[in-house]
Amino acid sequence: MSNKLVIYDAENKQWLRFRSPEMVVRADSLSEVVPKFAEVNARIRARQMYGAGFISYEAAPAFEESLHTHSLDSFPLLWFGLYQKPEVIQLPEAYGNYHLNWYPSVSREAYDRAIATIKEQIARGKRTR
Repeated sequence: MSNKLVIYDAENKQWLRFRSPEMVVRADSLSEVVPKFAEVNARIRARQMYGAGFISYEAAPAFEESLHTHSLDSFPLLWFGLYQKPEVIQLPEAYGNYHLNWYPSVSREAYDRAIATIKEQIARGKRTR
């Protein structure tokens, strides 16, 4: 399997393509997240590599145990590819001219009520699960 990743480097205003990682670091349990993240950082520093990937929202309890999320069955909590220097690329015009046609699944009133309920529960320290 050839992993490819394209990300936008906002600081330098350019698109970067990463191909064929030398190594993939993945965490599937909360107990693995912090050690695996430390491993990614250590390998980046030691070998002057680039790390590109993600830490999922559901990994939050690994960093702060008072946080609670839903568990994931098949999606990694952390995934990073370790790469040599990426290639600077130009995206084809088709990628720059797109439009999203998103429509809400609830009314504005229902959304506002739900947000108000969430804020109330946060203020009271209530946790639902």
